[in-house]
Amino acid sequence: GYICQPRLPKMTTAGQQMLECFIDSTQSLPTDLYKSLNLMRELDEQCQALLTEMHGKEAEYLNQLRAGCSDDELMAAIQDKQSRAISLSDEKIQLAVQTYDLVDKSVKKLDEELKRIEHTAVIGKHGVNLNMPPNQNEPVYCFCRDYSHGDMVLCDGPNCPYEWFHFSCVGLSSAPNGAWYCPNCRKEL
Repeated sequence: GYICQPRLPKMTTAGQQMLECFIDSTQSLPTDLYKSLNLMRELDEQCQALLTEMHGKEAEYLNQLRAGCSDDELMAAIQDKQSRAISLSDEKIQLAVQTYDLVDKSVKKLDEELKRIEHTAVIGKHGVNLNMPPNQNEPVYCFCRDYSHGDMVLCDGPNCPYEWFHFSCVGLSSAPNGAWYCPNCRKEL
Protein backbone atom coordinates (compact mmCIF):
# COMPACT_ATOMS: atom_id res chain seq x y z
CA GLY A 1 0.00 0.00 0.00
CA TYR A 2 0.73 3.61 -0.39
CA ILE A 3 2.00 5.32 2.78
CA CYS A 4 1.28 9.01 3.00
CA GLN A 5 3.48 11.25 5.11
CA PRO A 6 1.38 13.65 7.18
CA ARG A 7 1.51 17.29 6.11
CA LEU A 8 2.52 19.93 8.58
CA PRO A 9 -0.42 21.89 9.96
CA LYS A 10 -1.21 25.21 8.32
CA MET A 11 0.19 27.87 10.57
CA THR A 12 -2.14 30.38 12.14
CA THR A 13 -1.48 34.10 11.82
CA ALA A 14 -0.35 34.21 15.45
CA GLY A 15 1.95 31.23 14.85
CA GLN A 16 3.42 32.87 11.76
CA GLN A 17 4.03 36.09 13.66
CA MET A 18 5.70 34.19 16.52
CA LEU A 19 7.97 32.33 14.08
CA GLU A 20 8.81 35.47 12.07
CA CYS A 21 9.61 37.39 15.27
CA PHE A 22 11.97 34.66 16.44
CA ILE A 23 13.68 34.39 13.04
CA ASP A 24 14.07 38.19 12.88
CA SER A 25 15.62 38.24 16.35
CA THR A 26 18.23 35.61 15.46
CA GLN A 27 18.80 36.47 11.80
CA SER A 28 21.93 38.51 12.50
CA LEU A 29 23.52 35.80 14.69
CA PRO A 30 25.63 34.15 11.94
CA THR A 31 26.92 37.53 10.73
CA ASP A 32 27.65 38.68 14.29
CA LEU A 33 29.50 35.42 15.02
CA TYR A 34 31.50 35.71 11.79
CA LYS A 35 32.54 39.28 12.65
CA SER A 36 33.47 38.38 16.24
CA LEU A 37 35.49 35.33 15.25
CA ASN A 38 37.30 37.26 12.49
CA LEU A 39 38.14 40.03 14.94
CA MET A 40 39.43 37.46 17.44
CA ARG A 41 41.61 35.95 14.70
CA GLU A 42 42.97 39.40 13.78
CA LEU A 43 43.71 40.19 17.44
CA ASP A 44 45.44 36.83 17.81
CA GLU A 45 47.57 37.45 14.70
CA GLN A 46 48.56 40.91 16.01
CA CYS A 47 49.41 39.42 19.40
CA GLN A 48 51.50 36.64 17.83
CA ALA A 49 53.38 39.20 15.71
CA LEU A 50 54.14 41.28 18.84
CA LEU A 51 55.33 38.19 20.72
CA THR A 52 57.60 37.22 17.82
CA GLU A 53 59.08 40.75 17.76
CA MET A 54 59.40 40.70 21.55
CA HIS A 55 61.28 37.37 21.50
CA GLY A 56 63.66 38.79 18.89
CA LYS A 57 64.30 41.86 21.07
CA GLU A 58 64.78 39.63 24.12
CA ALA A 59 67.43 37.60 22.30
CA GLU A 60 69.15 40.83 21.25
CA TYR A 61 69.01 42.15 24.83
CA LEU A 62 70.44 38.89 26.23
CA ASN A 63 73.32 39.05 23.72
CA GLN A 64 74.05 42.62 24.88
CA LEU A 65 74.03 41.50 28.53
CA ARG A 66 76.51 38.71 27.74
CA ALA A 67 78.73 41.28 26.08
CA GLY A 68 78.69 43.32 29.30
CA CYS A 69 76.41 46.14 28.22
CA SER A 70 72.71 46.81 28.43
CA ASP A 71 70.38 48.98 26.42
CA ASP A 72 67.59 50.64 28.41
CA GLU A 73 65.76 51.60 25.20
CA LEU A 74 65.75 47.96 24.12
CA MET A 75 64.31 46.92 27.50
CA ALA A 76 61.63 49.62 27.18
CA ALA A 77 60.75 48.31 23.68
CA ILE A 78 60.43 44.76 25.07
CA GLN A 79 58.19 45.96 27.90
CA ASP A 80 56.08 48.00 25.46
CA LYS A 81 55.55 44.99 23.18
CA GLN A 82 54.71 42.82 26.19
CA SER A 83 52.21 45.40 27.45
CA ARG A 84 50.58 45.68 24.00
CA ALA A 85 50.40 41.86 23.69
CA ILE A 86 48.70 41.63 27.10
CA SER A 87 46.26 44.38 26.09
CA LEU A 88 45.40 42.54 22.85
CA SER A 89 44.95 39.29 24.78
CA ASP A 90 42.60 41.00 27.23
CA GLU A 91 40.62 42.47 24.34
CA LYS A 92 40.41 39.01 22.73
CA ILE A 93 39.16 37.50 26.01
CA GLN A 94 36.48 40.19 26.35
CA LEU A 95 35.39 39.56 22.76
CA ALA A 96 35.25 35.80 23.41
CA VAL A 97 33.04 36.37 26.47
CA GLN A 98 30.74 38.69 24.47
CA THR A 99 30.52 36.11 21.67
CA TYR A 100 29.71 33.34 24.15
CA ASP A 101 27.03 35.53 25.76
CA LEU A 102 25.54 36.27 22.32
CA VAL A 103 25.24 32.56 21.51
CA ASP A 104 24.02 31.72 25.01
CA LYS A 105 21.33 34.40 24.79
CA SER A 106 20.14 33.00 21.43
CA VAL A 107 20.07 29.44 22.77
CA LYS A 108 18.08 30.53 25.83
CA LYS A 109 15.65 32.44 23.63
CA LEU A 110 15.23 29.38 21.41
CA ASP A 111 14.58 27.21 24.47
CA GLU A 112 11.96 29.69 25.70
CA GLU A 113 10.25 29.76 22.29
CA LEU A 114 10.26 25.96 22.09
CA LYS A 115 8.72 25.71 25.56
CA ARG A 116 6.08 28.27 24.55
CA ILE A 117 5.34 26.37 21.34
CA GLU A 118 5.17 23.04 23.21
CA HIS A 119 2.82 24.62 25.72
CA THR A 120 0.71 26.13 22.96
CA ALA A 121 0.37 23.11 20.69
CA VAL A 122 1.07 19.41 21.08
CA ILE A 123 1.25 17.89 17.63
CA GLY A 124 0.80 14.15 17.15
CA LYS A 125 1.05 12.04 14.01
CA HIS A 126 -2.15 13.44 12.47
CA GLY A 127 -3.90 15.06 15.40
CA VAL A 128 -3.23 18.27 17.22
CA ASN A 129 -4.32 19.52 20.60
CA LEU A 130 -4.28 23.29 20.89
CA ASN A 131 -4.54 24.72 24.37
CA MET A 132 -5.22 28.30 23.34
CA PRO A 133 -8.30 30.37 24.08
CA PRO A 134 -10.30 31.38 20.98
CA ASN A 135 -9.14 34.57 19.34
CA GLN A 136 -11.28 36.62 16.96
CA ASN A 137 -8.34 36.85 14.54
CA GLU A 138 -7.80 33.08 14.43
CA PRO A 139 -9.20 31.11 11.49
CA VAL A 140 -12.08 28.69 11.88
CA TYR A 141 -12.00 25.04 10.85
CA CYS A 142 -14.13 21.94 10.50
CA PHE A 143 -17.76 21.56 9.38
CA CYS A 144 -18.79 23.38 12.55
CA ARG A 145 -16.72 26.48 11.56
CA ASP A 146 -15.28 26.78 15.07
CA TYR A 147 -11.80 27.74 16.29
CA SER A 148 -9.10 25.15 16.84
CA HIS A 149 -9.61 23.47 20.19
CA GLY A 150 -9.28 20.01 21.63
CA ASP A 151 -8.05 17.15 19.49
CA MET A 152 -8.08 17.84 15.76
CA VAL A 153 -7.16 15.87 12.64
CA LEU A 154 -5.78 17.16 9.34
CA CYS A 155 -7.51 16.07 6.14
CA ASP A 156 -5.04 14.77 3.53
CA GLY A 157 -7.31 15.92 0.70
CA PRO A 158 -5.23 18.42 -1.33
CA ASN A 159 -8.21 20.71 -1.96
CA CYS A 160 -10.05 20.29 1.33
CA PRO A 161 -11.81 23.59 2.14
CA TYR A 162 -11.86 22.85 5.89
CA GLU A 163 -8.37 21.34 6.41
CA TRP A 164 -8.68 20.58 10.14
CA PHE A 165 -11.53 18.77 11.93
CA HIS A 166 -12.44 18.34 15.57
CA PHE A 167 -12.35 14.66 16.51
CA SER A 168 -15.89 14.85 17.88
CA CYS A 169 -17.25 16.39 14.65
CA VAL A 170 -15.97 13.50 12.50
CA GLY A 171 -16.54 10.67 15.00
CA LEU A 172 -12.90 10.04 15.98
CA SER A 173 -11.63 9.21 19.44
CA SER A 174 -7.92 9.00 18.53
CA ALA A 175 -5.58 10.08 15.74
CA PRO A 176 -5.89 7.84 12.67
CA ASN A 177 -2.96 5.87 11.28
CA GLY A 178 -1.87 6.80 7.76
CA ALA A 179 -3.72 9.13 5.45
CA TRP A 180 -7.09 10.44 6.60
CA TYR A 181 -9.75 12.11 4.44
CA CYS A 182 -12.83 13.97 5.61
CA PRO A 183 -16.24 12.76 4.37
CA ASN A 184 -16.29 15.39 1.59
CA CYS A 185 -12.85 14.47 0.27
CA ARG A 186 -13.60 10.72 0.53
CA LYS A 187 -16.41 11.27 -1.98
CA GLU A 188 -13.92 12.76 -4.47
CA LEU A 189 -11.50 9.81 -4.22
